[in-house]
Amino acid sequence: MTDSKKKSTSKKNANKKTTNNQAAPKTSGPSPAAIRARLSALGERAREATVESARLHLAGQGLDNLVQRFRDPSDPEAPVIAIPDTQPLVALLEASALSSWLSANRAGLIAREIELGSEPDFDAILEAVQEGEASYSTAAASVRALAAALLGVTSQNGDNDEINFYEHVAAIALAVASPNGERFGSDQWVLQGSTRAELVTEVAGICCRFLCEYPDDEQSCAAFETPSGSWIALKGDPRGIVVITNDSGHELTLDVGTRAVLDRIGWSEPTLEGDVLVARADFTENPVTSEIAELVASTLFDVYGITDATTLKRSRDLVSSDTLD
Repeated sequence: MTDSKKKSTSKKNANKKTTNNQAAPKTSGPSPAAIRARLSALGERAREATVESARLHLAGQGLDNLVQRFRDPSDPEAPVIAIPDTQPLVALLEASALSSWLSANRAGLIAREIELGSEPDFDAILEAVQEGEASYSTAAASVRALAAALLGVTSQNGDNDEINFYEHVAAIALAVASPNGERFGSDQWVLQGSTRAELVTEVAGICCRFLCEYPDDEQSCAAFETPSGSWIALKGDPRGIVVITNDSGHELTLDVGTRAVLDRIGWSEPTLEGDVLVARADFTENPVTSEIAELVASTLFDVYGITDATTLKRSRDLVSSDTLD
């Protein structure tokens, strides 16, 4: 082989090796199809949150309108019911629905910029979507509270077709605003009223909600503690509601007269456990929520001596479930 042929052959082999050693071009980031799919999924989450928040806003406004009908009843023979201020709940509901809508808009604007060629910023879209979903959750909790408020009012208005219909509406609203089976114990609930009569309405609403939901030890419990340390707790039961009080902080704990008063207003067998007075009230047979609420209010205001319901510490886990069994 001549030198020229050897050089030509070596050059071809070198070129061949160079070609074989070239790596396949690397792709940077997800493919356009993957980007579109992810944008579509996030956009759907944002739209669902804002649409459902808007529906909850309408439902909550409707519930509050029904509540307000009882504030100044047209029927002069209708009972006068103390209704706590529901406007904080309505305001929170409206703010949450608006926030969800704004979050969805922000997510949409970021998605549009990506579609036009901007660097994909999925973290920013996800943050906006999650903010919208959090606002939806807040709106749902507000609707559940408004539904309980309506039930607290209707439970003190006797029994007729109109009242039964309103209670049906409230029960449906509770179900709609609880897509994941949320129950009373999952909400950061607060009392809106301060007077004894307002407390009756709110406790009656809580009891009604217990009866609308499937009770369990963790989620169906509400407790009220006085500044002195005495408390009353309500526990949902498959058959109704059980109420228990512990006079651990009241100065009349050892006073026989206090036990007599508790017995007279509806507590069953008030007894001393050490230095603590404990009494139970069983409403598992045809529970009347307004009667339960009256018992709670009478005990807190008349026996334990509170003058303002806003001084009560409110919690669902103030008392262990074992204590209520």
